Amino acid sequence: MLVKSLLVLAATLGAVAAHPLEKRQQPDAVETPDLDLQPLHWGDVNFIQTTDTHGWLQGHVLQPQYNGDLGDFYSFVVRMKEKARKMKKDLFVVDCGDTHDGNGLSDTTQPKGKETQPLLKKIPYDILSIGNHELYVNNVTIDVVNNYIDHWKGRYLAANVYFKDLHTNKTVPIADKYTYFKGKYGTRVLALGFLFNFHGNDDLSVVKPIVEEVKEPWFKKAMTSHKPDIIVLFGHVGLRFQEMQDALAAVRQYYPYLPVAIMGGHTHIRDFAVYDRWAAGVQGGRYLESVAWMSLDGVKESTKYVKKHGYNGPTPSSNITFHRRYLDQNRKTYIFHTTKTAKKFDTKEGKSISKRVTKLRHKLDLAEPYGCAPQDYYVTAAPVNSTDSIYDLVTNGIMAHTVVDSSRKNPAFYLINTGGIRYDVYKGPFTLDNMYQVSPFGDNFYYLADVPHSAAKQMLDIINEQGELKKRDNTHIPNPYFKAPVFAGSRLPENATDDTLIDVVFVEFMNKQMELVAYSLTNKNFTAQLYGSKERGPQTPYTALRNTAKQSAKTKQSTTGVRLSLAALGLLLAIIVYIIPDSKLFSLFHSPSSNSVSCSKYALMIDAGSTGSRIHVYRFHQCAAGDHIELEDEELFEQTIPGLSAYADSPQKAAESLDVLLQAAVKVVPQVLQRKTPIAVKATAGLRLLGDEKSDNILQAVNAHLKKRYPFPIADDGVSIMDGRDEGVYAWVTVNFLLGKLRATSETRPSTAAVFDLGGGSTQIVFEPDTLESGELLDMPEGDHKYVLTYGKRDYLLYQHSYLGYGLMEARKRMHKKIIQVGQNASVMINPCLPPEFSWPFEKYQQPEDPSVSFTAGGSYSDCTSIVDDLLNKEAMCLAPPCSFDGIHQPPISEAFREGPIYIFSYFYDRTQPLGLPANFRLPELAKLTDKVCSGEFLAGVKDPALKAEMLDRPEWCLDLSYIYGLLAHGYEIPDDRMISIAKKINGVETGWCLGAAIAMLDENSLHE
Repeated sequence: MLVKSLLVLAATLGAVAAHPLEKRQQPDAVETPDLDLQPLHWGDVNFIQTTDTHGWLQGHVLQPQYNGDLGDFYSFVVRMKEKARKMKKDLFVVDCGDTHDGNGLSDTTQPKGKETQPLLKKIPYDILSIGNHELYVNNVTIDVVNNYIDHWKGRYLAANVYFKDLHTNKTVPIADKYTYFKGKYGTRVLALGFLFNFHGNDDLSVVKPIVEEVKEPWFKKAMTSHKPDIIVLFGHVGLRFQEMQDALAAVRQYYPYLPVAIMGGHTHIRDFAVYDRWAAGVQGGRYLESVAWMSLDGVKESTKYVKKHGYNGPTPSSNITFHRRYLDQNRKTYIFHTTKTAKKFDTKEGKSISKRVTKLRHKLDLAEPYGCAPQDYYVTAAPVNSTDSIYDLVTNGIMAHTVVDSSRKNPAFYLINTGGIRYDVYKGPFTLDNMYQVSPFGDNFYYLADVPHSAAKQMLDIINEQGELKKRDNTHIPNPYFKAPVFAGSRLPENATDDTLIDVVFVEFMNKQMELVAYSLTNKNFTAQLYGSKERGPQTPYTALRNTAKQSAKTKQSTTGVRLSLAALGLLLAIIVYIIPDSKLFSLFHSPSSNSVSCSKYALMIDAGSTGSRIHVYRFHQCAAGDHIELEDEELFEQTIPGLSAYADSPQKAAESLDVLLQAAVKVVPQVLQRKTPIAVKATAGLRLLGDEKSDNILQAVNAHLKKRYPFPIADDGVSIMDGRDEGVYAWVTVNFLLGKLRATSETRPSTAAVFDLGGGSTQIVFEPDTLESGELLDMPEGDHKYVLTYGKRDYLLYQHSYLGYGLMEARKRMHKKIIQVGQNASVMINPCLPPEFSWPFEKYQQPEDPSVSFTAGGSYSDCTSIVDDLLNKEAMCLAPPCSFDGIHQPPISEAFREGPIYIFSYFYDRTQPLGLPANFRLPELAKLTDKVCSGEFLAGVKDPALKAEMLDRPEWCLDLSYIYGLLAHGYEIPDDRMISIAKKINGVETGWCLGAAIAMLDENSLHE
């Protein structure tokens, strides 16, 4: 499971310190009273700005004065645009990014935003930008790309963000970089949208530094191809971030005096900044609690000046005046500024949005009380060390009682970053929605062991000095305000001496900083370690929150008896939910008499391959046996090297090598479900090649180890060597399941995909042959290659075969031995599969009795593929024609599988994608790439230092590509004109056989031969 770091948010929450730019000559700043019920100033050009709307229901849920919802905001925008038309003023509505994480409507769906994005698409924004929360997780990013960006028809801007297109394997701009348009009353606008230099994104997105992006040709084109009256520089960037100043500086090279309206985001505060005499910026606060209003006077005069003198004429006098206000998100404010009466305010669409919000909240049980807070706990309205502070509650109350490692005897000193807590908690009922609003983030707990008390007591002050980023917030409502430091900590033991050893506990992203601080204080090296009891491991806070909340949301039980008295320990249920184990949470939220059944099911599958072992933890949704299984998430994918076969003579060590994977699984699967979660360990070609005795000993040791140490029930025949035919068929199930081709509810039967898997020891092919023109199934001869699969309510006649000994690692061994034989065992010999300028003292696959050999480069694609052809044994006797290679029956792809998609993965992916082979290609493209690699031409053109070092360090690239090409083209005989898709993941889930095997293990009645 992806655990999002708190670092970015913590580091930038207050990154708006007074900046030298404010010492420059400023435009006139007209300060209007910060009262909602005062008329707004309308200028030549006007803006409504929102940012960080990922928490847009927080005010509505938590504080009664924020009683507007998204439907009210829609009506407000529509009525303001009507008012602008009557006044003949241009009004533009701008959103500065972040629409995911921070409220139950967004966070309880998969992907996040599934229900909220369609609602946000109804708001009549003129321009929008992307936020970092759209990039944390791939499935969210994909959803934004597929279902959100195109809706805005070029008005959604992300100049420095790129997307790795899975279909083309190319990195492309995720959205438009700029737009140029004219307002209804003539204002010509050039708008550019950016994201700050974000590094916490998942692997399908790339964020380029703004200072580099503005050097690209598109920027010059944008600046020189249009004649704007005003530039809007906006995005998910703090107003006082260096990146925003870099963008403005780039604009000023082309337009030194043009009015620039800047709108920022990400820092979760109201802010206003002045950059020069013609540029100022506004930011509307957080979570749609308030929106910003900015208007500019003097734009018409500026346009006249430009018309007369051009954009680079003599310096004009300052004629631009900026006005700004912040409007609370409530109906009273919205009605005052638009229609004055509620009767005229509401729009049909606005009421529809509000109605939809209410229905969704009810459907997701977001308002269900889970507990009762005994008092208010504040983020900023109380000193951080006060018992009214939420930070004091977390560090001294909650963590000290729930984040405990029973194996550690030292007292613990708990540290958190205050940015991880996003909202106050108020006395009274505490709901599922509140859980997500207070803290939607997650991190494992780590600690530094045995830190002397003399050093530990200085740490909090030091990290706060390092992390102090003063923030400027324009106070709107006169509440008490106590500035929270960047970090907060618990109290140290009162009777400790300087030599008392302390365990310093903190969240994961603080690891490196804490290690450096500890070293600076003690001159000793400390290494952060996972913290938590051996029974359950370190608790990931958001995992507990999410899993328990989702299970509870499905039970719709009465809340009688759920309101808990927490005053005894001064603990708040919300924060307990944030931290304590799932089993305890489950007992808190579910009455013993509840007979409801969770539809969430977990399955654990360990792929014990030839080169390493990998665990997949899947979470499915299936309420009753026989129901279609939905995959909710691949919660965990971990791997360890080497594989079980490396412990041929040490079965117990082989079993213990899986502990790192199993311990990770224990932390992910809710404790209450662990004894209902099946596990299987399926070994593949690596163990098959060890022989029966050694492989049986290893499997028996693994089976005993699982039963003794772990709570998961072992599936029938759960620890075993997987039959090669099952390996291929389960891979076929995985791919077609993820592609949505196995839905039993489909009225028409879709064409399924063929799959080709290349492991270390074996390779598999599986496909569903096309029906004949008569509609009848292909008449396949009997044999192991014929596999009739029942899935759901359908039967599938599949062709399959697993070629043991034809995996990549085994093919390498055989090809090298073939080269040695051809060279008649000379001490130095030419290797046609070694690119030019290489020499290689070959030892990797040698047996002890083999002579020492050195290879010199031959660099011949044709000679290398000839060795592959010999290896494939195409001339073997074919007892059941037609045959592919090695005398194995296979219906020809060109005749028996004419049009369906072809997917390849595993080593097919690993050995081609670093070299830039497209995600969809035809075999002549692979042949061309192989030729370039074997000849040395490809390496000569490599600019990436990491790739160049990798290719120089591992000289088998030519051999591997030649084998892969030969296997696909000459072995399996895939026609040159067929498109081949290569994928490591589909919809964020690993390809390969594991998901298919997990489905079969979870519901034997659903999937069987």
